[in-house]
Order: sequence, then structure tokens, then C-alpha cells
Amino acid sequence: DAIRSSGVGSTTSATVAVASTVWAPAVLADSSTSSSWACPAATVADVVDPTPDDLIASTTFSTFDAQTGGEDAISPAALAIELSQRLYRDVDGTRGEGRRQAAAVVLSRDDAFADSLTGSALTGDSPLLFTDPAQLDPATAAEIRRMLPPEGEVLVLGGEAALSAAVADELADMGYLVRRLAGPSRVETSVAIAEEVARRHDVPRQVGIARADGPSDKPTAAWADSVTAGGWAARTRQPILLTPTAELHPAVEAWLAEHGNAVPIVMGGEAAVSEDVARAVGPHLRHAGANRYETAAMIAERRWDDPAGYLVTAGDHELGWAYGLAAAGLSAATNQPLLLVEQDRLPEETATALCDSRQEARVEFVGGSDVVSSSVRDAFAALC
Repeated sequence: DAIRSSGVGSTTSATVAVASTVWAPAVLADSSTSSSWACPAATVADVVDPTPDDLIASTTFSTFDAQTGGEDAISPAALAIELSQRLYRDVDGTRGEGRRQAAAVVLSRDDAFADSLTGSALTGDSPLLFTDPAQLDPATAAEIRRMLPPEGEVLVLGGEAALSAAVADELADMGYLVRRLAGPSRVETSVAIAEEVARRHDVPRQVGIARADGPSDKPTAAWADSVTAGGWAARTRQPILLTPTAELHPAVEAWLAEHGNAVPIVMGGEAAVSEDVARAVGPHLRHAGANRYETAAMIAERRWDDPAGYLVTAGDHELGWAYGLAAAGLSAATNQPLLLVEQDRLPEETATALCDSRQEARVEFVGGSDVVSSSVRDAFAALC
């Protein structure tokens, strides 16, 4: 195997995410909120956690082994193709018996994350693939032909500034129906994606709320929480909306008003999504850690029921967004939430989440050793 799956021992189940996940009508703070506002976390889970019928069955994928990129360097586009081949059968049925037929293809640019951040909600039954913004990548085109039948849908994320008209035209010439999901900014694009999720699946019962951008000196902060929530979005087919940190975007406000029964789940702390925004969305949940690593652990704890293992990628790698988003469908299919590490360090918050898991945890690394270093991989083997 080019990649090692690590088994991590178990102790008692984690409680930190429960203590930091709060339900409050109209106003949500954190676990210090007065008891007159907060309801017990267990009650919240009973109300808003997805039922088994809402989840994508993972038994279809039981024959897979642990090969997600290997330890050799692999580009996000190549990794996305590898994962698509792992999950979806050939359109002619010659390969991939027992794997599912792709419902569509979700296509993103390979060099910027703005329009891709919330596309994970579409990848529970459709692979996410990457291409150059100006022209369709030949390997990606070949993969689309392999597993998407003629007249199948390709969902293009972003406007022509993100993926050019030439890309859409080539897809149309290949015989596919191209649906472009786009808005004037990444926020409106997230709304367009949310509408597509509702069109393809059902009226959302939950909706993730995540930051639209981050500080200039921490560009990876803009995508960390959206990416770690991606597997949940894919698995439950619930959308994620983006908003500026300081104030609720009018397009998001309008979407929430139209879908009043969807419970907002705020991803990240007040540095990511401010308390003003939290109040503006109405009654909601918030999953907030002290940093992106603890937030990822909380999302895994609170949004997943008895994970089969964990996917791991680097939350500080400049292309970590692409590796993480490409793996959202795998996360959904194999019941493995995504945790984050640094490229060369295993954060304490991630180690604690694994050691506090209810059973021995299977770990699968997303990307090569240039993304998650060999020393970090070795550190997992020595945990607990």
C-alpha cells in the first residue's frame, strides 16, 4: 500500500463538543449562556440530528481499501479523479461492480476555493472534479466520460470568471447538460448551490453557516470550517451558506427567511461568524472550538453518529481546501468525518478527538506526504 491506515486506540467518549454545542432561541452564545436560554445538548441532538433514512448508506462501499493519494505527492485534480474511480462505476458497467452510478458531476476550478466551498452538499451522489479555469483538463474530461452517461448533468461551480465559457462549451460538445451555479460573489454562489441541493434532494432541515472569507494574513482560515463540514453536508444532503464574518449577508438572510424550517448550524467561533450574525440567523446551533482543529473535532463529534474512522488532511496547506473538498464524498460514503492537522504537526485537539473516540479509530490520510508529512503519520500510530 502506498498509504498506511492507522488504528488508534480508544478510551472514553468525548464530551467537549457536547459542552460547547448550544441551542438558543434567537440568541446563541456558548456554553456559558444562561440556562434560561440553553437547552440540553442531548435534546438538541434528538431534534435536529439526521435520521438513518437521511444518510447515504455506506455498505455499497465496503470493498474499498485505504488508498487516498498515497504518500507520494499528488495534485488535488489527480486525487479527485482517484476518489471518483474509487466510488463510482464505469458508465458501461465494465468496471466498478457494486459501486454506484454517479448522479452528476460537480466541477470546480483547481486554483481558487471561493466558489467551491459549499459544493460538498452536492457530492453525496456525485463526484467533485477539478479543472483549469480556462480549459477543460484532459484527465478530468476522460474521467467524466468514464462514469457519466451522455446527457448527464455537469454542475459547474461559479461564473465565467471562475470556469470559462470554453469549459462549459467543451462539456456541451461532449454531450452533457451543463448547469452553472453562480452568483455575483461566493456568497450568492453558495445560495445558488443551496437551491440546487433543494432541487435535487428535498427541502433542507438544516443548513450550515460558515465564514465567507478570512484575514489576509491567514488565508486558510477562510475555508477551514467549510471544508471540515463538507462530509456532513454530503452525507446528509444539507446545504452550507457563506456570509461575511461581521454581518449576515442579505442573500443569506433571504434564503433563511424562505426556508424557515431549516435549523442553522454555525460552523466556527465568533472570529469566524460573529455573534451579530449568529443572532441574525435566529435559533441555531454553533460548533465552535478554540481553533480550526478543535472545531473540526466538534463537527465530527456532533454531526456524526459512530464514525467508522476518520479522514485527515492538512488545515494549514495552501491547497488543503481542495484535498478536503475532494474527499467530502468519500467522507459521506464511508462514514468518516474529516479532521485537520498541520503539515508537520499533530495538534493536541485532533489527537484528543481520536483518543476519546468510542472505538479504535481507522485513520486515512488525504493527500501525499507533502500535505501530511511522514512524521505526522507516524505520530498517529503512536497515539493513545
